[in-house]
Amino acid sequence: MRLFLVLLGLIIISYSAHAGNENWSLGAKQAGMGFTGIVYTDVWSSSHNQAGLARLTVPSLGIYHENRFLLNEMSLKAFSFAFPTEEAGTFAVDLWHFGYAKYYEMKTGIAYGMMIGEKLSIGAKLNYLHTHFAELYGQKGTVVAETGFLLEPTENLFIGGHIYNLTRSKLAVYDDERVPTILKFGVGYRFSEKLFMVTEVEKDLLYKIIYKVGIDYMFLNNVFVRAGATTSPDRMTFGLGYQYRKLRADISFSYHQVLGFSPHVGIVYNLKTENTANKAN
Repeated sequence: MRLFLVLLGLIIISYSAHAGNENWSLGAKQAGMGFTGIVYTDVWSSSHNQAGLARLTVPSLGIYHENRFLLNEMSLKAFSFAFPTEEAGTFAVDLWHFGYAKYYEMKTGIAYGMMIGEKLSIGAKLNYLHTHFAELYGQKGTVVAETGFLLEPTENLFIGGHIYNLTRSKLAVYDDERVPTILKFGVGYRFSEKLFMVTEVEKDLLYKIIYKVGIDYMFLNNVFVRAGATTSPDRMTFGLGYQYRKLRADISFSYHQVLGFSPHVGIVYNLKTENTANKAN
C-alpha cells in the first residue's frame, strides 16, 4: 500500500509539474477536442477563457467528472454555473476538486465576461486555490487571477487568448514555490453548421510549448463526434455528444502513451431555451 501511494504521488507530482495542474481543463466536450477551449462559448468558459461567457444568452450549469488514468485517487470533479444579464454581462461561479484524502486540490472562483461592441469580448476571474498534501507539506492556499479575450473578426472565425495567474501568485515562500503562469492562444473556424475546428498553443513559463488541435462534427441530428490531440504530453482524444433541447450530454476519452486511458463525462443544462442564432460555437 505504501509503495502504491509513493508511485501515485510521483505520477501526480510529475504530471502536475509538467501540465500546470492548478488549472485543469474542464468539460467533456473540451476533453474530446484535444483539451482545447479558448474560443468556445459554454458554461465551461468560466475556466478556459472567461471572455466566452459574454456570448451566453441563457443561464447554464455544468457538471463534469474525469477519472484520470482510471485511478480513483486522480479523479476530478467540477461544477460551474453561468448567469447572463441583458446589460451587465455574464457572471459565473465554479468549483472543482482533484485528488483523494492524502493529496487533493480545490479551486473555487468568480468569473465575469462582457461584450465590447459586436465582435470583441473580454473576461476575468478571481480564484482561491487550496492544496492539501498530508504528512509532507500540510495545507496551502492562495489567490489566483486570470483574464482573456475572444474576437470574431469575420463571421465564423474566432480568435482567443488567455493568461492564467497573471499575478504570479505563490503557494509558499520557501523555494519561491509559485502557481504556474500559463499563456494560451487559439484560433477556431466554423466551416459549416456541422463542422468546427480549432487549434491552440499553450505555454507555461517554465516548460516548452504545448500544441493542441480539435474537431467537432455533427454526425447526425444533434449527435456530435469529436477528436483531438495534444503534445507534451502526447495525447489522443475522442468523444461523443448529444444535444436534446436544453440538455447536452458529453462523453470523451483521452489516451496517454504511457499512463493509458482517461474517461471524461459531462452534462451541460440550459435553464432556458437557447437562441441558436446568437450561439458562437
